[in-house]
Amino acid sequence: MNSFLTKSVAIAMLLSAVVVLFSSSWLATQEKKDSFPKQIYKSVVSLERNVETVDEADDFLPVECHEKRVREFPTLTSLLEKGKDSSMGNEGGEWSACTHISIYGMNFAAFFARHLAYGLKPKSVLEFGCGLGTTSDFLARFVPGGSKVVCVEPEPMLGEVFGGEGTSRSFPSRPLQLSMLSFAPDAKDCSDALFHEDMGFELVLSLEVAEHVPPEFTDELIQRLARATTKYLVFAAARPGQGGTGHIDESMHTRDWWIEKFTSVDRGNGRGKLHLLPQLSRGIRMMTGFTDRAYDFGTNLIAFGAEGVDDILEVPQIAHDCFFNPWPVGKEVYGDKEDRKYATEHDLPEFLENKRPCPAWNKEGVDADSYRMKRSLWVEGQAQALWPELDLLIRRVKSGELKCEVERTTSNESN
Repeated sequence: MNSFLTKSVAIAMLLSAVVVLFSSSWLATQEKKDSFPKQIYKSVVSLERNVETVDEADDFLPVECHEKRVREFPTLTSLLEKGKDSSMGNEGGEWSACTHISIYGMNFAAFFARHLAYGLKPKSVLEFGCGLGTTSDFLARFVPGGSKVVCVEPEPMLGEVFGGEGTSRSFPSRPLQLSMLSFAPDAKDCSDALFHEDMGFELVLSLEVAEHVPPEFTDELIQRLARATTKYLVFAAARPGQGGTGHIDESMHTRDWWIEKFTSVDRGNGRGKLHLLPQLSRGIRMMTGFTDRAYDFGTNLIAFGAEGVDDILEVPQIAHDCFFNPWPVGKEVYGDKEDRKYATEHDLPEFLENKRPCPAWNKEGVDADSYRMKRSLWVEGQAQALWPELDLLIRRVKSGELKCEVERTTSNESN
């Protein structure tokens, strides 16, 4: 609808311009009749080019979200000038880029992103709470056939991922960021349009974000994510007792609690409810999340499907490398107790099977510590190669060359 309206307006402008040019230039060009057709031709070509170069990002987004789209990305210096340093979000709520970098660094789950890109192949993605944006950027770059990716994060993130002036990649080869607190009154119109079933995204992501959202918005968050999903919803949230920065105790629930909520929520317009995809959940956790993010993804990840979407039994080989798998799993990959229970009740295979067995390092005389270190450096190297500018920024922060903390003075008052 946005594309149709935009091009209709442009065509109307084209016709109007031709009429104006014709009427105003006719007398002046009678003595130079050969130049008049050229003027018309040049004007037509110029306006046609304007029609074809409509901003594809704004064209894709709901009109209500245009003002929330981040078009200029901050530097670390500008963040500090605004007081948005690494302490932001410590009590819950939104973080700044400084918070991400100072506490977690890159924190990119390489095999998880591969599984999403090459296993699910989503043509459109909505990520609620995208942090530095590395997962969103990976999907925009590597989903076979391309993907239009939108990520929602309250604070504008860094141009080292999203691109700034002079970047060679633009949407859809880069993700879009919408900067808004989704449940704030000034974001209501955009949120309603973005998470509406008429918009719809083949993949909706929310990864370790819900525990930062005040509990009075939890039900609304669940409904929004479910409503926006046309194929897959991949979700993870901190479980009770899981440590972390800015977690709100009342917003932390077990995986079973989230499953019950997501599979019972009304998605609107009689579209049917989401259903658990136990095999996809198991594959993502055990073969991708567990390797890179065992403390959270390895336990918390859940995959849901919209009505008519089948579970996925196969783990794409591109999503993992057996040589670097940290567990001696062989060819059979089992989920946890709840996964196996669900599989039994629904006559599904009890385990997933890799196409080739992974080596069991603890049975081949390989030192476990050196093996894990080797693998950790290899995984970290992937992220460094994908985002060299962000990697340099992080290293400069960690070395102390760049600061992510605002200097605060304290008063020593006598009692």
